Amino acid sequence: MPSVSVCLPAYNSERTIARAITSVLEQTYRDFELIVIDNSSTDTTFAIIEAFTDERIRVFRNDTNIGLVGNHNRCVTLASGDLVQFVHS
Repeated sequence: MPSVSVCLPAYNSERTIARAITSVLEQTYRDFELIVIDNSSTDTTFAIIEAFTDERIRVFRNDTNIGLVGNHNRCVTLASGDLVQFVHS
């Protein structure tokens, strides 16, 4: 179990999502999981997320858009770390 869960909720973020994910993965602290939840984007956000293969990444996609707060809450529910940190796309 990682000590930190980094939550990255995303929606229609194709221009910035790769940079956000890369930023988290390039941290010197290594004991974390990165939970990325696509909130039913209508652009290529989910495809970009799926292209990352780092074993610390857990990828989810909502079948329907559950809103900003719902997506944040889902991220926290899926977190397994002792600490939770949000990074926005």
